[in-house]
Amino acid sequence: VAFSLIVGACAPAAVPAPVVAVPTEAPKATVAVVIVPSNTPKPTPVPALPVEIVYWDHFDASIQKEALAQTEAYNGLQTAVKVLEQGFPAEFSLPVWVDPKTGPDIASLGTGQVWDLSSQGALVALDTLAGFKEATSNIPADILKSLTADDGHVYAIPYVGSAVMMAYNKKLFTEAGISAPPATWSEALVACKKLSNKAKGQFGWTFGNWGLYGGDWWMPLFHFDDYYMNASGDRAWVTKTGDVHLTDTPAAKITLEFFKAIGDAGCTPRATDLDFPALFKQGKVGMADMLPVLAGGLDEAEYGLAPLPVPDSMVGTHANSDAGFGNFAIFARSEHPTETFDFLTWLVKDPDRAVERIVGTSRLPVRTDVETNEKIQAALAGDWVVKSFAAEVPFGRGNLPLSNQQAVYL
Repeated sequence: VAFSLIVGACAPAAVPAPVVAVPTEAPKATVAVVIVPSNTPKPTPVPALPVEIVYWDHFDASIQKEALAQTEAYNGLQTAVKVLEQGFPAEFSLPVWVDPKTGPDIASLGTGQVWDLSSQGALVALDTLAGFKEATSNIPADILKSLTADDGHVYAIPYVGSAVMMAYNKKLFTEAGISAPPATWSEALVACKKLSNKAKGQFGWTFGNWGLYGGDWWMPLFHFDDYYMNASGDRAWVTKTGDVHLTDTPAAKITLEFFKAIGDAGCTPRATDLDFPALFKQGKVGMADMLPVLAGGLDEAEYGLAPLPVPDSMVGTHANSDAGFGNFAIFARSEHPTETFDFLTWLVKDPDRAVERIVGTSRLPVRTDVETNEKIQAALAGDWVVKSFAAEVPFGRGNLPLSNQQAVYL
């Protein structure tokens, strides 16, 4: 026991365990949610304003009316874009057309105007926009090629066109022993001589459209480019850089020689004050090169229409002619080229638009399916003249880079 006490006395004193303070959790605050009734209505989302694009269509009142109807139809199909249809301005000058405040987003232009404006950077290269291939899938490839600029871009898409055809008098053909319209230049010269009868005041062949253009002496040259085009292998006598080749190329020389041979044969009138289309319809002309507007009203029982003859070296090929295309172009000033191109595509792609132009203003569509589309054929069925010219439009070309053709001739 004594030993135990001694050991116990000598043992170190026990160290008390530390006391750790445990924090107590503060009581959670109670949040009272008070719903206050309000008479203020919830804000109504403000609809996005539609994109506005300006469309210059034409200077002709009947075409403006047609374009307005199409514009209203497009605006009714969607709400994202509002197209503002406006008439063609009386003045054609670069400042008017490209003014960022007053110029259009899209306009219908002649081919010469396309070359003028695109060369000055005023138009959008349409082939750089998404959907270009789809938009032009119904445009004849050769026509699109003829509208391709030297820089390789396409600045406009044709939607209406024309053609020059040879109209002929069936009765006079029979009397002269001619069984079919001439297909070559040499055949045309022979036919011209056979059809000419000075004693009766009858001409074999006439060129020019004096009844339409008022008797300007230079009008026969209007058709020079059609014959030059075929002699030159589908090239224009005026280049896009402004070089004129009326006389200094092989194609120009054989074309002028052909016209001279017709003049020397005395089978075409040299006077410039005659109304050739009227003479033709009076039975005083055997053959006449004509535009659709001049051939209107011809009786199919009395008259025929044929493609222009081609040089003898090109026998078997189909003649081309200057088509006078109407083309849609988008201006570089446009702040909405994508939306504008969507509208352009709707105008050129849908066959219903082509039908509306045929029925409303007798304008001929530039499409590969003119002779196969049932809607288009139905629209053309009532007029053999319009139907004949419509079949020729795919052979039209837009390679004459002139906005003022008369000025060059003068």
